[in-house]
Amino acid sequence: MNAPPPGLRKIAEGRSAEVFLWGETEVLRLLRDGQGRPHLEREAAAIRAAASAGVPVPRVGEIVEAGGRPGLVMERLEGTDLFGIVGRQPWKLRSVAVLTGTLHARLNAIAAPGSLPPINERIHRSLSLSPHVPADLRAPALDILAGLPRGDRLLHGDFHPGNIMSSGSRTAIIDWASASRGDPAADFAYTIVLARVSPMPPGVSRIAGSLFVVGRRLLLRFYERAYRATTTADLSTLDRWLLVRAVERLADGIVEERPALLRLVEELRRG
Repeated sequence: MNAPPPGLRKIAEGRSAEVFLWGETEVLRLLRDGQGRPHLEREAAAIRAAASAGVPVPRVGEIVEAGGRPGLVMERLEGTDLFGIVGRQPWKLRSVAVLTGTLHARLNAIAAPGSLPPINERIHRSLSLSPHVPADLRAPALDILAGLPRGDRLLHGDFHPGNIMSSGSRTAIIDWASASRGDPAADFAYTIVLARVSPMPPGVSRIAGSLFVVGRRLLLRFYERAYRATTTADLSTLDRWLLVRAVERLADGIVEERPALLRLVEELRRG
């Protein structure tokens, strides 16, 4: 466990980074890995590309070092994510889904910086190396991946309402750690897979669970409709991307998702 750098107050953390206050209006997203500066440079390049195209994102500053670890200085965002808004104001589900789909399509229309890794190579590596991918799914997924387009558009890599912050009239897309370049249909497919397999919150009642399932289904429907209405991308490859990305998601080894993922993969294989 990394010790907090002296003089900095931690306000959030994730698997790969910790977030500390940095002055009055900024935060420092500090990687746990001391060798991750190139990763931060790619992340900053993705955010700046989105900002240059008018897509709402946090402002990014310089890359600094604290406690022997690299970190990216970013705008401090106040407010809540769109999932939180739906949780408190469920009547806003449709507008949240439409905003999510529209922003995603706009983002995927941007030419990606050449420094970003190709999504096809990232998926190939994940499928090939993860022990959580069954052998009878690995080979077919790799065969399909080999025939899919590479593309050169900006892909977020983890796009969903929880990664869109809102505060009054201010909206910003956050968490760019998985940004890459490639075919927009690959990014669209990944969000659909996430929406299909996201586990029910723990400890909910049967009634609340039913509402969660219905709400998730509606959110996905309105999101897909908005994305398709906004995008100029060729989505003829979507079904193949869905299968590949569902198998790829197995590589993460998330126990709670595995049964739903296997059912989804089987459904997609049957066509």
